[in-house]
Amino acid sequence: FLSKATALLMEQKPDLIVLTGDFITETVLSSSGGGDAYRKKYLHHCVDGLNGMSAPLGIYAVLGNHDLWSGPRATNAICQNFTRELGVEWLRNASVKLDKDGKQIDLLGVDDYWARSYSLSKAYKGLNEDTVKILLSHNPDVNNDIEVNNRKIHLVLSGHTHGGQIVMPFIGSPFLPSNNGQKYRAGLVRDGERQTYITRGVGHHIAPIRLNCPPEVTLITLV
Repeated sequence: FLSKATALLMEQKPDLIVLTGDFITETVLSSSGGGDAYRKKYLHHCVDGLNGMSAPLGIYAVLGNHDLWSGPRATNAICQNFTRELGVEWLRNASVKLDKDGKQIDLLGVDDYWARSYSLSKAYKGLNEDTVKILLSHNPDVNNDIEVNNRKIHLVLSGHTHGGQIVMPFIGSPFLPSNNGQKYRAGLVRDGERQTYITRGVGHHIAPIRLNCPPEVTLITLV
């Protein structure tokens, strides 16, 4: 299934590929809120499924809550395998400058918004206020932090909600892991001059069921 998604992605000939987290989901949480259990085969399946990705401006990724909840061994394994096998560059509270036809974009990335290691301040540090800024954040609730700290971000790219996974007519998703209700469930959301795109993602959480919420590989064109 991942291989088909990767093939669909590459048919679009993207300039840039971004991955917004939750690559593995087998997690055992301890009473301290952290775990260190994962099955290596799932990571290997994920890497194999994503093999074949390439883009002129690179492949960048951030970690999701399930990646970090799986513990430091799992997190390190994800980062090392994705970098070695797929050429992924990680934005863990960091930024990179991209150049396309002489125009610059600041691409920022943060650890998951629920994680202790999350820091938008570190990712934003030293950036010019005048440049276009795109933020990769697994959790779209990062918009709350952007608002409180008055950060100038033009576009946020997120996942986390799975689009609701099970979506009921008129009421939306019965359960959504967000403090903003249905607002950041899926698709494009505008907050003033800032926009957020929340992908429905490729996988699923707990049960392999989707209702009124098909998986997606998202193509975004900047103009």
